[in-house]
Amino acid sequence: MNFKLLITALLLTSSCSLFSLESDAETKAEIINRLQKWPQDFNEKNIQAVCTLFAPDLIASYPESPDRNYEEMCQHLTKALNDSDKLFRYEAPKIEQILINGDLAVVRLIWTLNISDKNQQLMETIREKGLDVFKRQQDGSWKIIISYAFPEKR
Repeated sequence: MNFKLLITALLLTSSCSLFSLESDAETKAEIINRLQKWPQDFNEKNIQAVCTLFAPDLIASYPESPDRNYEEMCQHLTKALNDSDKLFRYEAPKIEQILINGDLAVVRLIWTLNISDKNQQLMETIREKGLDVFKRQQDGSWKIIISYAFPEKR
């Protein structure tokens, strides 16, 4: 192999690696942005925006509940947001880890949900450890296709 060919191959390899790093950084930023915006949309009762975090082929699992698909998850969230006896408010998630591999990203995080009565008296705070798998959609956006959440023991 001649020297010019070797240098060209090395440059191409390093630029591909650099592109991959930049792509991963952009993906992380997009996912973090989506996760931080979600509680704002939820707390503003913007049901349409709340549901856009999830992919059409969603599977969501929560202990002692049947798995939910996209439609069931949106119905569940809509019901909570329309509850006149309780106020549900999410804090911004604590993101513990994001792993990216191609068109998939796995996020470990902790959600904190505060539940108040209609007089805005705090009734309960639930911290949920979660594992969400994001998949790049055909339009380039990242949405959750698998979601596992488990309330922390007190």
